[in-house]
Amino acid sequence: DSPFALCRIIEVDGMPIGYAHAVDIGVWGSARPAELPAGSFDVDIFIGSLAHRGQGYGATALAMLRDEVFE
Repeated sequence: DSPFALCRIIEVDGMPIGYAHAVDIGVWGSARPAELPAGSFDVDIFIGSLAHRGQGYGATALAMLRDEVFE
């Protein structure tokens, strides 16, 4: 973690099933697009386990990451 990024492993019952991160777009290395306000974050979520896709784990991870970023 840094002031600009959060990285998380997504687990279900102690088993890693995916990865999520939120990165402040200010660290992209290029100018922020005008349509995005300062403080915007780039968020990526991957559920690698096929058995866990489509069960709401990504949506839950996104909500938790959002809450952590904007607490």
